[in-house]
Amino acid sequence: MGRVSAPVPPLAYRMDNEANREVVDVSAALAHLQALAGHDDLGSRGQRVATLRMLGRLDEAEREGRAAYDLARREGTPRQQVAALLRLAHVRQFRGDRPAADAMFGEALVRARELDDPL
Repeated sequence: MGRVSAPVPPLAYRMDNEANREVVDVSAALAHLQALAGHDDLGSRGQRVATLRMLGRLDEAEREGRAAYDLARREGTPRQQVAALLRLAHVRQFRGDRPAADAMFGEALVRARELDDPL
């Protein structure tokens, strides 16, 4: 699996209840991405996907999400695979590709129900 290094704390955000979206401080988000540089474990990749998505950098978020999901399928646990698929589905949802997002969310739900310790 990817190189494991000291974990980077998650990025703080607040919810915009009207838009139902996370809101981040752009400077803090960019610093967070910088702190994650060179971390290629699945947890760090997941944080990168989410941070890029919150910044609206959806092309990068999708590339990172696909790379994370591919890594999770090759080397991750079933739980990590579901988490990576959910993050990728969330990016597709933000891109406005509802059919693809719904299919991914549906697949994640089926796979999550198969876990020994469901999410």
